[in-house]
Amino acid sequence: MSVYSVKSKGWRYDFTQKGIRHTEAWFKTKKEAKEAEARKRQELKNPPAQAEPEMIPTDMAFLDLVNKRLDFIQAYKSQKYYVDHIYTTRKLVRNGGT
Repeated sequence: MSVYSVKSKGWRYDFTQKGIRHTEAWFKTKKEAKEAEARKRQELKNPPAQAEPEMIPTDMAFLDLVNKRLDFIQAYKSQKYYVDHIYTTRKLVRNGGT
């Protein structure tokens, strides 16, 4: 536990846990700095539960996605690249996307 004063600025805490440095600065009193350090250590010991990310519904069918990709390639890439992608996409669709 290292709580120390920086002249004319205030108190700060600084500690390392699992190789990660945690620090916060400019408390008016040493007691405030010690309390903040204790809160931070407790927070690191018992992290708050994170909510499950919501699934974003996708309403685009696989073939629509493939067609958009092919349209982009045809407009902005070379003809050979486009033909190669058509071949690869046909194989992918025939195999059921695996």
